[in-house]
Amino acid sequence: MHQIALVVVLLAGAGLLLRSYVNVLSVQTGFSSSTVAVNVALSPQYNTPQKQQTFFGELLGKIKLIHGIQAAGLVNYLPLTGSESFRTLWVEGYPNEKNQLVEERSVTSDYLSAMQTPLLQGQGFSDDAPGGPTVAIVNEAFAKKFLGGREAIGRHLRTDTDAPWTTVIGVAEDVRNESLETAAVPQIYVPFLEARQMSVDRSAYIAVRSSLSQDAVVSEIRAAVRSLDPDLAISDIHKMSDSVTAATASRRFQTILLMLFSGIAMFLAVVGVYGLLAYSVRQRTGEIGLRMALGSSKTGVIRLVLREGLGLLGMGLLVGLAAAFAFTRLLAGFLYDVPGLDPLTFALVPVLLFVATLAACLIPSWRAAAVDPMNALRHE
Repeated sequence: MHQIALVVVLLAGAGLLLRSYVNVLSVQTGFSSSTVAVNVALSPQYNTPQKQQTFFGELLGKIKLIHGIQAAGLVNYLPLTGSESFRTLWVEGYPNEKNQLVEERSVTSDYLSAMQTPLLQGQGFSDDAPGGPTVAIVNEAFAKKFLGGREAIGRHLRTDTDAPWTTVIGVAEDVRNESLETAAVPQIYVPFLEARQMSVDRSAYIAVRSSLSQDAVVSEIRAAVRSLDPDLAISDIHKMSDSVTAATASRRFQTILLMLFSGIAMFLAVVGVYGLLAYSVRQRTGEIGLRMALGSSKTGVIRLVLREGLGLLGMGLLVGLAAAFAFTRLLAGFLYDVPGLDPLTFALVPVLLFVATLAACLIPSWRAAAVDPMNALRHE
């Protein structure tokens, strides 16, 4: 009974974590998992914004000319890299608060296309020329929070109190930047080739959507970089699907580990039920023979053994479900979009255990039904 109760607790926990993991994998990330990304870090000799702008502008131009490249864009920080850039925000016509922040990413005109992040309203950037941002693209979370669901196109914002107002020209779909389990925060996209941004960081990510293989894309990008500066190299080469895999690694490990423990515990519980019933049948061979001699059918004998096995299951389920209800409170912090008392999970666990226990009862029941009454009474 105690083994079955433990199995109930472990199966309930594994089921909840599995459902959470599936929910995380089904999250709309806001980007394509097939996009290839590489990082290019400039050497210290690119010590002015103008040099940085020139290099990245020429590099992007070369990459876009490669046959098979459907879209290529630059961004200062990719989603799910753990790197964020927050700036003070002021929105025209909004009751702004002190130290109000917004996440900002610098992108080129084709970055959203390369990432396959849909533009829901308005238009994208058409001119990456430096000279200070005059336009910006916001995400859905920004539009809902700061614009109150009103028309976003044409609204004005700025990221410094003394900076000129920037006009919103588009609204993009939300992207999970921090993690797959964290809802998107208000975010703005500003033109990448801008002096104020480029002077801060000499590195950038290139995002590419292509009909070529990943190796071919990387080879072409590497050649383009070396054609501009043989001393530079690319790094952090990956598909966005790799970022998703890395972002779910911890949850996947937790789920697999608990499922493994649950499987081992259920196997031991089933073996235990089988052993107990087999021993019980051997001990009660005389009783079973007498019952059959007095007219009990094989079906009646099978029911006798099944009643004993399923009785153990019933008591184990009662204790186990009570313990599982308490256990889910401790597990609540590890769940994603699944209630602690998930009806589906707590319905499937008893069904699974019933099937497993029934299977464990079959052989002892068959042996009991096969007892020869005369031989059993003779031995008695």
